[in-house]
Amino acid sequence: ALLRCGLLWLNFLPAVATSPVLALQSETLSAWWWGLFRSSVCSAGPTFIKFSQWAAMRPDLFPG
Repeated sequence: ALLRCGLLWLNFLPAVATSPVLALQSETLSAWWWGLFRSSVCSAGPTFIKFSQWAAMRPDLFPG
């Protein structure tokens, strides 16, 4: 379990580290970041994909 946590941490680290890019309000940078995040979620596995699908259907919890 500890190994999986470490791998997930490394997987999401680029998206988390570059998330301040979203504050720049640039469409190009925002599209790039969402692509990076989507890639991280896809490589994290089916549980993360299913959670993302659920979150996308909940505008009351995750506005956007």
